This record gives sequence, C-alpha cells and structure tokens, in this order.
Amino acid sequence: MRIESVTLRNYRGVEDRTIEFDDGVTLISGPNEVGKSSIAEALRLIRTKPDSSKAREIQAITPVHKDVGPEVVVVVTTGPYRVEYAKRWRKRATTTLNVFEPSPEQHTGRDADQRYLEILKETLDIDLLEALEVQQGKSLDQPDLAQLRVLQNALGDEESDESDDALMERINAEYEVYFTPRSGKPSKEGRALSDAVQELTRERDRLMGQSQEMQAFVDEHAERGVAIDRANRSIASMEEELAALRAKDKELRGLAESRDASDKALADATERLKRACAARDERREAIAWLERTDAEITEEQSVLDERDADRESAAEARDAAHERARRLEKEQAEVDADLTKLRRALDRHRAVEAVEKLEARVKAAQQADDDVRAAEAQMEAEKVDEGALKRLTKLQQDLRVAEAAQEAAAANITVRAMGDHSVGVDDDTVQPGAQDSRPVIDPVRVTVDGIVEVTVQPGRSPEDLQQGVDAAHAALVRELSKLQVADIAAAQESAERRHRASQAVQDAKARRDQNLDGAELSELEVELARIQAKVSEDAPSNLGESDTWEARIAELDERRTGLVEELASAREELEERRESASEAHTVHASAQAALEEKRRNADQHRRRLTEAREADSDEALEAAVEQADIAVEQATAMRDEQQMALDEADPESVAEELENLEGSLETQEKVRNDARERRSELQGLLRDRERLGIRDLLDDAEAELEEVTQRYERFQRRAAAIQLLHRVITARRDEAQARYVAPFTSEIDRLGKILYNEEMQVEVTPDLHIASRTVDGRTVAFESLSGGTQEQLALLGRLACAQLVDREQGAPLILDDALGFTDEDRLRALGRALAKVGRTTQVIVLTCQPDRYKYLGKAKHVTLPLRGEAVSSGEGVGNDS
Repeated sequence: MRIESVTLRNYRGVEDRTIEFDDGVTLISGPNEVGKSSIAEALRLIRTKPDSSKAREIQAITPVHKDVGPEVVVVVTTGPYRVEYAKRWRKRATTTLNVFEPSPEQHTGRDADQRYLEILKETLDIDLLEALEVQQGKSLDQPDLAQLRVLQNALGDEESDESDDALMERINAEYEVYFTPRSGKPSKEGRALSDAVQELTRERDRLMGQSQEMQAFVDEHAERGVAIDRANRSIASMEEELAALRAKDKELRGLAESRDASDKALADATERLKRACAARDERREAIAWLERTDAEITEEQSVLDERDADRESAAEARDAAHERARRLEKEQAEVDADLTKLRRALDRHRAVEAVEKLEARVKAAQQADDDVRAAEAQMEAEKVDEGALKRLTKLQQDLRVAEAAQEAAAANITVRAMGDHSVGVDDDTVQPGAQDSRPVIDPVRVTVDGIVEVTVQPGRSPEDLQQGVDAAHAALVRELSKLQVADIAAAQESAERRHRASQAVQDAKARRDQNLDGAELSELEVELARIQAKVSEDAPSNLGESDTWEARIAELDERRTGLVEELASAREELEERRESASEAHTVHASAQAALEEKRRNADQHRRRLTEAREADSDEALEAAVEQADIAVEQATAMRDEQQMALDEADPESVAEELENLEGSLETQEKVRNDARERRSELQGLLRDRERLGIRDLLDDAEAELEEVTQRYERFQRRAAAIQLLHRVITARRDEAQARYVAPFTSEIDRLGKILYNEEMQVEVTPDLHIASRTVDGRTVAFESLSGGTQEQLALLGRLACAQLVDREQGAPLILDDALGFTDEDRLRALGRALAKVGRTTQVIVLTCQPDRYKYLGKAKHVTLPLRGEAVSSGEGVGNDS
C-alpha cells in the first residue's frame, strides 16, 4: 500500500491543505500546532469512523466557531487498486469512494466505507497498517506483530492461511462461552449454573435443618414433661425441711437480738468513757497552755523593753543629725552673702574699665544683627527650650518628692538661738543661748529680724499625701501636653534638636561677624546694659582694697565647696537616722501589738478555764473517768457471755443451710416454670411447622437441585472438551510463532549493526517482542534500558517487519514525533536505517524538529507553514546516504 496524497479541510486549525507523499521517505516538518499529527490522525479516522459518528475524536477535530464539518481526502494505491477516498463529518456529512484502477467504480455512504475496507482486506493486513504507525507519545511501545498474517507468511509459515485463522476464531468464540479470554476463569453462564447449584444446595440444607429441628422439638416436648414431674417431687420434700429450719432460725434470731442489745450497751459505756477522758485531757491541756503562754509573755516583755531603748536611741541620733545639718545650712548662707557682695563689687570695678570698649563693639555688631535673624527663625520649629526642659524636670522632681513624702512622718522642730540674735517662733521669742522645742501640728513660723524667715509645715495625712502625688502628676501631664511631647525623654530630644539649631545660628553669626569674637549681639547688649547699670550703682563699702577681692572670693568659694560637701553628707546622715528611727518605732509598735494580743488571748483562755472549773472541777472530771471505766468492764462481761452462747448454737450454719434450701426451692420452682413455658412454646412451634409443610418443601428442593446439578455437570464436560481443544490449538500456534522468532531476530540484529556499529544481539519472545539486548557480552532487560534505547529497539522491530513482509502486501511506516529520546550519533545511524527501509517501504516522518532527521538520505521534505503561508517541498534533506 502507498499513500499518494492526503487533503485536510476545516480539520482542527487547518483550513485547506494537501500533502503529496513520495514512494520512499517523506519528511513533514513544521512548528507545534501547525497540523503535523493531524495528518496521521486523519489517516486513522477516515478508515475507522463513519461520517455519522459523534465520537469524542470527531468532536475534537471539528473547528470552533465555524459552521463547517471536518473533511479528509486520501489517494492510495494498494495491490491493483488506485482509489480516492473522501469523508466529511458532522455538517453535510458525506462519504465517497472513486476507484480509478483496475476498473472505475464509484460508491457513496456506507457502501463506500464497506468497499474501501474490502479493498484493504483484499490487498493488505490492516493490523500491519496499525502496527507500523508510531503515534505521538507512544514511541517506547513495542508493536504486536506475532498475529500479522503477512509477517507469518514472510517468516516461512507457508501453511498458514485464512482458513486456519477462521478455525482459531471459531475455537476462541466457543472457548469464550465457557471461559473468560484473558484470565481463563469460568464464564458468566458457568458461574450462573455454579451459583444456582450452590443456592439450591443451601435451600435444601435449610429445609432439611428445619425438618430435623421439628423432630428435635417433639423429643424436647417429651423431655420437658419428665422434668416437670421431677421438679414437683423435689419441691414437696424441700418445703418440709424448710419448716423445721425456719423455727430454729427464729430461736437463734432472738438470742442474737439480746447479744445486739448488750453490744449497744457496751458501745454507750465506751462512748461515755471516751467523752470523760476527752474532757479530762482538754482540761489538762488548757492548764498547760496557760502556763506556757504566761512564760512567753514574760520573755517577750523583756525583749520589748530592749526595743524601746533602741527606739529612743535612734530618735536622739536623728535629732543630733538634724541640728548638724541646720548649722551647716546657716554657715553656707553667710558665706553665700559675703560672696555676693564681693562679686558685685568686683563686677562694677571691671565694668568701669570695659564700658567704652563694649560700647564700640555693640555699635559694630548691631549692623550685622539683621543678617542673622533669618537663621534664628529655624529655632522656632521646636517647642522645648532649656527653660521648658527645666520646668519639666522640676515637675518630675516634684512628683518624686510628693511620692517620697507619702513615706515621711510629721517632724518636731527644735529652735536654738545662736550668737547675739534672738529668734521668733510664732508669737514666742527665743533669747540668745536659749532653746525651744514643739511639735509641728500647725504651720510654724521661725524668724530672725532682718535676716531670715522660715515656715515649717506640719506633716500631712495619707489622703493629703496622695492628693499631692496626683496634683504633681497632673501638672507634669499638662506641661507635656502643652509642649506637645509624650514624656521627658521626648522633651530632652526636642531640646537637643533646638540646641543644635541654636548652635548652627551661632556658627553662622560667627562667620558673618568676626568682630563679635563668637558672642551674640543680644548678649553684648545685655552685658553693656548690665555694665552700665553696675557703673551707675553706688560702690559697696567696708570691703577693703579692690586688689584683695579676687583672693577673698577664691577663699570663700573654696570654703563654700567644703560646706556644700559637708552639708550633703549631713543630709544623707539625717536621712539615714530618720529611716533608722522610723524602723525602730515600727518594730517596737509591732512587737508591742503582738504582746498585747497574746495577753488578751491568755486572759480569754483563763476566763474560760475558770468558768469550766465552776461547772466541773478537776477532781470531778477524774472521778467521771473512773466511773465510766467500771461501766465498760461490766458491759463487756455481759456481752461476752451472750456471744459465747450464740457461738455454741452456730447460727451462721443454720442461716446458710436455710438460705441454700430456699435458693434450691426457688431454683426447682424456676425449673418447673421454665419447663412448662418451653413445652407450651414447643407446642406452638410444632403447629407452625405442620402448617408450613416442611417435608413437601424439602422433597421439591431436592428434585430441583438434582435437575440443575445434571445441567451443570453437562456444562462442565463441554467446557473441559473445548478447554482441551483450545490448549492444543494454542500450543500449535505458539510452536508456529516460535519458528518466526529466529528470522525476525536475525533481521533486527542486521539493522542493529547499522545503529550501534558493533556486535549486538536481541532476545525475542514468541510474541515477537524484544525481551533484552546484549552488547559486549552484557545483557539488559528491555524494561531496564534507557528511554532512548527502548525507543530505538521498538523502531527496529517495526523496520524489521517492514523489510520482511512482501512489498505488495506492505503498509506505510508512519512516525509521529518519534526519536525524542535519541542522541545525535544514534539519530545519524537511524537515518541510514530509515533510508534503507525507504527503498522498499513507504516511510512518512512527522516532526517539529527536522534536524533529528537530517541524515535520512534522499528524501522528500515537506515544510508545513504557519497560517497564510504556502506549503514548500523539496528533496535531498539528508546529507548521508
């Protein structure tokens, strides 16, 4: 068979395209989605799908958004026939067959399909046509070649003909009546007969079981009557024995009741003894507790006296530290006053000398002031200056002081007049050398006329202290909100940014006005005004010569520094003394409160003990214990005597015998009742079985089972016969296939030498599948080979088949996008092999990578264009013949 041309119209994305094929090798190439695989697909569908088909394959090839049907036209030469076969699906579906040779024929519709298939069957093996096609994505699959009649003839099976095939088909058809073709398991009819035999056997067994059950019911009914009579005799005997045992048991219960009364009397006496002992022990414990507590109170009072002395000593140390701090503060104030006078006088003396020079510098700087004002505007962006930061810092300190004040206690004030000055304390006067002490309940005003006035505020209650904390916190929050900062840290950052802006302004002024020597104009103006003011002041008197002022100031500064350090030390000592005094006071108060609580508790217990003694004296409690002990001994003797009598009578054995006999009687009554109920139940079951006719049903089931069993045995005999015939014929076929293996293997080995350029052998199964490949003595199973090698061997099998079959009965070899797993060297060798096969067999190669097939030798090359371009063709695409 040779395909001369194929035409596709409205087929997938192809509008109208005709491809003409060479008798040898035709290479069809083009980019993806251009319609290469559609050619191979069209050759299959025109042969297998009628024009009325609505299969998914036909729906898939129908163009979208176009009201047309896909159409395929193929021109082929096969045997003596040359035909044109055309088919259009879906829209205006039609099929036509024009036979040009050996004599003209025309057919349409189903006649055309039937005639085309008749021509193919007459001139070639259609299975060969399918075996020689490598569909896209299936290049690794080996073809099924063993059943190809043309290959069998080519491999030497001259005796094989169509009659053998027909016989094998009839045997297979008969075999499939009894067995499944693949697994050899029983067929549906055989399974149905087997199931029927099993079902009827189960039904026969079920009815037989019911029949046997019915006889068992009869036997059981008689046994139940015997059991009822036996139970009646046992019940009468047991009732006589029960009457005697119950009389004896009643007598023993009376004796047990007397013993129980004695037990209760003993328990009551024991309880009275327990209560008397508990009362006596409680009295003894109360007396011992009071003695221990009184000793503890005496010891703790001694400790409290020692802590009182510690408290007074701490208070004296606190007062001494307070006096030292006050003295140092006064001395520092005197030094500060002297320093102020001397510095003021020194400043005025220096101002007189510098006023003329400073006036000249100010006049020179005023002209430059206008140039720097613009830069000063940059500082206005930040709200927090140093003053605001100081206010915030002071507010934070105030908050901390208020919080610390909550822990402080109100103080006493002691005023001692020193030197020649008297001191006023409110409305009183403290003369020089005298001293006045008073508590600060209300504000106290201390004055030294013409020198100082001090107001001492009283300590505040905890509520006042908390209000002070709240007020300080609110003031801090208001200031932060006013300055638009979140906290002190943010304010410090803002002040720092403002300071950096100020520094930038100062630098600019310095660069613009070197005459100011880095000073601000406003500072010079203020300094000038200050110096002029100092010059206008009266010169201080009684300060001595001006050339000694600086030395005196240095001396006073040094003295003041020492006083500041000493005062800080004194204040720290004062704070420590205050804390010690407060702690000593707290410890003393806590110990005193604990002691008072213990005394109150002891007095309360003492009162309770006195009240208890008035009700029951210690001697009375001891006597009560002795009396209760005697009562317990008497009750114990009575109970033991009664228990001995009861033990000799052994009431437990009598009770057990009575209980056992009553249980036995109950069991016999239950046995009798159960037997009566079961006999009634059996009577009902027997009546039901009689109405059902179990025996008749069992006879019918056994007859039907026998008939179906005979049918199943006949079926099994026929199945065994056809199975034997099928086995013999299949063995003969396998023997024939085994004869095909050697020549087929030789052809593959011959072609393999072209591919591998070395000694290569393959192992071929009777199904003509390649099982393994051996190269250089190393054998590898087909499934374990690489994908490229599997693809190459599968193609070699098809090439061997194409070479072996009769050329007149052969079919085209079609490769759709194959050899994708093959390397460059193997592609070159496969090109030679395909070119060789192409001399006797038509080869059609479809690919999107024509470089794979550049070694095809002299072949026709058809390039499929993109839409809108013309098909181009040529020869000699290969360069290796």
